[in-house]
Amino acid sequence: MKTFFFIVALFFSLSISAQLVQWPLSVDGQSVVNGTNLFASDFTGGNSVTINYGTSGAYASGWPTGAATTDDYYQIAIAPDTGYKLTITALNFSERRSLSGIRNYEVRYSTDTSFSFYTVLSTITVPDDDAERDGSISGLNLFVNSGDTLYVRWYAYNAESTSGTWRINDNSLSIDGTISVANTNDVNTQVEPPVVQIPQGTISSLAVNQNAAVPVFSFKIKDLGAGDAKPTYVTYLTVVNPHPIGEALWTTHIQGAVLNDGTQDIQISGFTIDDNQMSFLVDSGNLTIPDGGEITLTLSVFLNTGGLTDNTTLQFQIDSLNQGFDAALGGSGFVTAFGQTLISNLFTIDVQAAKLVLSGVPYAIWKNSDFSALVEATDIYQNRDADANTSISVSQVNGSGNLTSATGLVQSLNQGIYQWIDLQYDALDNFQLKVSDNASVLTDAYSSTINVVQAYDTIVDNFSDNDITINPAWLGNTSAFITSSSGNPELELFTYTDNADTAYLVLPFNNQYDSVEWQIKVRLAFDPSDNNYARFYLVSDNNDLKSASSSGFYLQFGENGTNDAITLYHQTTLGNVEQICSGTGAAIASSPEFRVKVVYTKATHQWRILADYTGQSNFLQEAVGTDTIMNFPDIHYIGIFTRYTTTNDEGKMFFDDVYVGPVQIDTIPPSLSMIRVVDSLHLDVIFSEGIMQTQAEDVSNYQINNGVGLPISAQQDSLDISIVHLALTNPLA
Repeated sequence: MKTFFFIVALFFSLSISAQLVQWPLSVDGQSVVNGTNLFASDFTGGNSVTINYGTSGAYASGWPTGAATTDDYYQIAIAPDTGYKLTITALNFSERRSLSGIRNYEVRYSTDTSFSFYTVLSTITVPDDDAERDGSISGLNLFVNSGDTLYVRWYAYNAESTSGTWRINDNSLSIDGTISVANTNDVNTQVEPPVVQIPQGTISSLAVNQNAAVPVFSFKIKDLGAGDAKPTYVTYLTVVNPHPIGEALWTTHIQGAVLNDGTQDIQISGFTIDDNQMSFLVDSGNLTIPDGGEITLTLSVFLNTGGLTDNTTLQFQIDSLNQGFDAALGGSGFVTAFGQTLISNLFTIDVQAAKLVLSGVPYAIWKNSDFSALVEATDIYQNRDADANTSISVSQVNGSGNLTSATGLVQSLNQGIYQWIDLQYDALDNFQLKVSDNASVLTDAYSSTINVVQAYDTIVDNFSDNDITINPAWLGNTSAFITSSSGNPELELFTYTDNADTAYLVLPFNNQYDSVEWQIKVRLAFDPSDNNYARFYLVSDNNDLKSASSSGFYLQFGENGTNDAITLYHQTTLGNVEQICSGTGAAIASSPEFRVKVVYTKATHQWRILADYTGQSNFLQEAVGTDTIMNFPDIHYIGIFTRYTTTNDEGKMFFDDVYVGPVQIDTIPPSLSMIRVVDSLHLDVIFSEGIMQTQAEDVSNYQINNGVGLPISAQQDSLDISIVHLALTNPLA
């Protein structure tokens, strides 16, 4: 809950919310109360929790490895002194798990010490790391009346190990709010059941504005009129979500709500909603219950214009203990606990389809290669009708080729949806897809124009044309990549994520060769890891490199630790891999820039990895391995795959000089490019390309005139094998 409430009440001066109490947690669990007229308990734990205190905060182990239990929690309590009322606006804290600690926690509150009734403030899935996180919950408006105590608990569960710890950090736990004088008039106004509750029903997905709001819940507010001769000026009402089976989340389904007293809508000055409750703020005087009188209110709701789930349910409740009702001090007040909890009947979201919608259709495909198309039956707001099971047909519009599907071009929707995954088209031109309802009830759907291209016999791309959509036409997450604007353009990952993500590009390759060569230049402007790395897919049977069913072979650049090497893997399904061979350990561990070449011989199933860690083309063999795969498809996909976190989502991963095709034979011998004098006894000989080490370091290959003679030694450069360092016996004149 992240919404702030403004309260305006007759005869009531709004106080500024401030920190009321803090729990330092560095030495013990004692509270520090800031001000008067307030009680706060120590920080404690459930029967199964033993709390330890240290300079970092309060922590415990032994958390359940499964679901939450009744005895595994942290707890605090807070209460106003007699004659005062507490309003809580924020619960502040930060937390940290150990690497084997909890993965979930839930914050609950109640005025019942046994928590027989409670309200959930937040349910959190903790990331699988040991970072400190802010768990503060603001925008609250929790009322604690004179004589009541509010208990807050953190239930922790799904620990990776019972030895793992979970901590509330030191000097982070506090409560913000206000203390005000309690109502001295009659405090006996109740909420009671109506004469007749609204029967269960449906809410149309087309009910998307206040005029179309659907009544769902009635309740009666009754001023008992015990003696103050004052009405009740209602200023705040809360309706909670009882979370029925098959529930529709309130925040994604409910757009707004209306309260009506039978004659008119109540004027609301503020409305907030989350998945646990909705709250109404009413200016004093806009909802007045006469002294000794009663008013029956009806709650109606209207829905969002998208994102609805058909056949899910909504239900509404007013708690007897955590009732969330308030009134102005100038009149009567509400009792602390109502006589009973009120709950509505169930209401079902009803989506009625009006049209078919096509999605997931690629803008470019390869001739005679499978592609997908997803069809849904939706209403006018794109909500899917889960009851639609009509027969549909897919066909082509325009184009000279033939559209086919191994499973058939006529199918039936299942729960309002169907996906073709084996559509093929056999001509090199442009066409559209059309999907029709065979009963002619739903409106037809059309795709955008689809461009058909042929698989490439040879792939060469240095990205100098600054366009990844042509020559060759890369497919995949094209919006996540750009070509850099430098003098030598490169393919660059350039996207955004607030957590972690993946992106890829693919090309079709027609492998008709006995031996195949792959080349790519890679530049990573960071130290790669198991969360930030790149892959070069040499073979994939699927054009979606994220697909769980993808199989093939790839090079990985990055791993956990500091021993990063160029490694070749065979992937049978996503995440199920075996290593074939690996290059020099730690060679690409630190902001690497390198060029890699792979040569595969079909007859022997042999893979050879060659690399130049300077980014040039002076390749040295790094590793050799074999596979046991009988064969892989002649027409398959090659691709570039990236995994990254937010710090590396742009300007950090670069790729260039992609080549896939027959093995390139170097027919041009190396030539002498330059001789560099280091000093009178040392020369550097620089060739046009790398040469064999045995030839480079054979001193008999070098003869220097003017009486200098043969060098005493020749040593090939460890990084650039086109350079040989000569040491002389006789100095240069």
